[in-house]
Amino acid sequence: MKKVLKLAIAVVMMMGLFAGTTTAQSTIAYVEADVLIQDMAEYKKANIDLETYAKQLEAQLRQEQEKFQKDYQAVVDSVQRGIITPIQQQQAEMRIQKQQQKLELQSRDAQNKIAIKEAELFKPINDKFNAALKAIATEENYTYIVDKKMLLYFEGGTDATEKVRLKLLQE
Repeated sequence: MKKVLKLAIAVVMMMGLFAGTTTAQSTIAYVEADVLIQDMAEYKKANIDLETYAKQLEAQLRQEQEKFQKDYQAVVDSVQRGIITPIQQQQAEMRIQKQQQKLELQSRDAQNKIAIKEAELFKPINDKFNAALKAIATEENYTYIVDKKMLLYFEGGTDATEKVRLKLLQE
């Protein structure tokens, strides 16, 4: 999520830089986006909520996997002791294969649910961050605000990190 946010900010800022704008007075500021976002209380809460959600799904999957392992071991034991017929063994193997496919599907489904939950939890954070950037850019007459990590070289410019941090605390 952090990488996507950084990339989106960089792309938007670079598009603006190369769009051929010919303003006489371009003012560029930079911020440490990852530091600002990670310092937000909403970000910390979202991380905890996401981790809790992921652990719940993980626990459910673990239960299903344990059940699968018991069923599988029961079939293996039955085959080794010779207490089931070849037809019963074949049926058991098909049942085990279906259970394994179901587990794989549940695992992919859990990953998708986590990704959806992450997007749901972090969208308001990104929106608030972008609104703070825009507000500071307007208030301070910055033409561009870029992420400091995206700059290969810079001399001068304005570090707007603290101004954005204060704006985020106000909202």
